[in-house]
Amino acid sequence: LRECGLPYCIVRPCGLSEEVPSGRLVLSSGDVATGKIGRTDLAFLLASLLGEPSATGKTVEAFGLPDMPKVPLGPVLEGLSYDSGPAAPAPNPAAYSVLRQLAPAVDDKQ
Repeated sequence: LRECGLPYCIVRPCGLSEEVPSGRLVLSSGDVATGKIGRTDLAFLLASLLGEPSATGKTVEAFGLPDMPKVPLGPVLEGLSYDSGPAAPAPNPAAYSVLRQLAPAVDDKQ
């Protein structure tokens, strides 16, 4: 997809869950996101990205934080890295550690 020459945005949701209430969408790039996202929030994200020029050429990871207020997606997307070539940005261990504290991975034991 990245090499086809057409505009794209790849969305990589974290654990898809019916139990996660709607809330703030947290977007990242670089294979660092953990957590869960509700199906309604994922549907909202997918529909919203269609109208966001700053999403083009990026791989976006997403999870939800139900207790946080929603924020506009445009500024968040502008801060994410563009994909370069056939591979997404390299994972960042520090970013992964922070995100894992905010939203534990689906398989983390609490």
